Amino acid sequence: MMQHRTPDATSPPLEVVHLSRSYGTTLALDDVSLTLEQGTAIAVVGPNGAGKTTLIECILGLARPSRGEVLLLGTPPSLSEHAHEVGVVLADSGFPPEVPVGALLELLGRVRGVDVWPMAERFGLATLLARPFETLSLGQRQRVRLAIGLAGTPRLVVADEPATALDLDARTVLREVLDDHRARGAALLVATHDLGEAEAIADRLFLLHRGRCLAYAPPAQVRRLAGIGEVRATLPGPYDPTAHEHLGAELVAAEGLRVTLRARDTDALAHALLHQGAHSLEIAPLSLEHALSALIDATEEVKQ
Repeated sequence: MMQHRTPDATSPPLEVVHLSRSYGTTLALDDVSLTLEQGTAIAVVGPNGAGKTTLIECILGLARPSRGEVLLLGTPPSLSEHAHEVGVVLADSGFPPEVPVGALLELLGRVRGVDVWPMAERFGLATLLARPFETLSLGQRQRVRLAIGLAGTPRLVVADEPATALDLDARTVLREVLDDHRARGAALLVATHDLGEAEAIADRLFLLHRGRCLAYAPPAQVRRLAGIGEVRATLPGPYDPTAHEHLGAELVAAEGLRVTLRARDTDALAHALLHQGAHSLEIAPLSLEHALSALIDATEEVKQ
């Protein structure tokens, strides 16, 4: 077990050490570890059922680890004790549906010990204050959650799908708010299906699949971990699917004589294409989406 510390400015905002969580015979998290330092950001990504929500529940003390340990600001998780220093945005807030937005903001601002009104203004809630929470659209409800969870000056922000149901303007405000928190030294942990959002926000990606961490690295390194790249080229004639089988090349797109091929050794494939008279070659890493899919597929192939 790790030695518990009194929260102070030197404690990492978040430490997850060999964390596992089981539900009956189902292992939702399997020996995952991460450390989030001040002023850094991690995006937790992965398919549905990967363990992202379970990880956040354990981090916030909403679920008890079966093994391992979580420390928030150097101490075990407690939302009541950490309310001022940890900003939380969850998909299911559990807000009383009949309570007006203004009363929710006032109440939960007092609970957190923060002034929520500047953030409420940033998220454009002035016209919604008299309306019961249950009457709001999905996007409006999310703006209320964000205003409450991101108010104040937290040392750590933990957000589960924070951009859900937001329109373009609200997404822009969200990005600006997260950037502002990070600029003053806050740490961010964001679980998201939006890989564009993940890449824009995070220093490192934490890829979960079936409860295990498959990659924990900067986005560019995650692309390299997939070990596959793409070659785009204009051919002198129709593409022969058997021409580069020895290189393990896969045709993924074709438009006339312009093709996109995927292979592990992109340099060798590009050299072969040039030798056959191709021109206008481009070598590029996989998109982040394809890189994550490749890492997951490789894991599944090993299991088989």
